[in-house]
Amino acid sequence: MELKLENTESERTHELANLIRAYNRANREQSKSEPLNFNFQAPKFYEKHGYKEVFTLKKYPYTGERYYYTKEL
Repeated sequence: MELKLENTESERTHELANLIRAYNRANREQSKSEPLNFNFQAPKFYEKHGYKEVFTLKKYPYTGERYYYTKEL
């Protein structure tokens, strides 16, 4: 079966998305929904691997901070 969605705003697209969500909810274990917080940066990971923080951008949208690292090779 091949599906091709060309218009993401169509009624058929919303119908398919709802069917997929219903199927997934019915076939998975119960869990608590949590919003995605966008904080995928891991300062301790980079520091552990020899990177040095050179700049932190404060009040960055979504996460509140954005880190910049460098590492000499």
